[in-house]
Amino acid sequence: MRFPAHAVVAAVAASLLAASLGLAAGPEEVVLRGRAVCLDAAGAPAAEGRDCEDEPPGGWALRDPTGTLHRLSSEDQRVAMLSDGRIRSRDLEVVAWRYEDGRLAIVHLYSLIDGRRHDPHYYCSVCAIRANTPGLCWCCQAPFEFREPPVEGSSPLE
Repeated sequence: MRFPAHAVVAAVAASLLAASLGLAAGPEEVVLRGRAVCLDAAGAPAAEGRDCEDEPPGGWALRDPTGTLHRLSSEDQRVAMLSDGRIRSRDLEVVAWRYEDGRLAIVHLYSLIDGRRHDPHYYCSVCAIRANTPGLCWCCQAPFEFREPPVEGSSPLE
């Protein structure tokens, strides 16, 4: 079986990028549930009720129901979504890649509402642009609208 040249180039580029970032070439996919928490400079969760900064000194983590903290990679642009209090107020399900060094990169983030998965994101209806981070539309500079539609076919979770 022959692979198209662009597919081979893309695979080699991905491996080189992973190596340059010190990441393993083959991360493990994990599914975690919990709440987003911001971390202080020492890596401890910030005090309950305290507003988190856009980029907290210790980064972000997901605290699972057992209290275990799962640190999220600060290099992951999707982590910026956690600065939104609406996201932090929800139970979350995060599909992520776990690298050998323990860092997690978000593949997909779902909010859980009434036991069903929802797809939080930001949208500009003027430009039809969907984004994973809050802020202004890159095209027209209007504020992105927060959306959180249910995932089609999502049944209540256990």
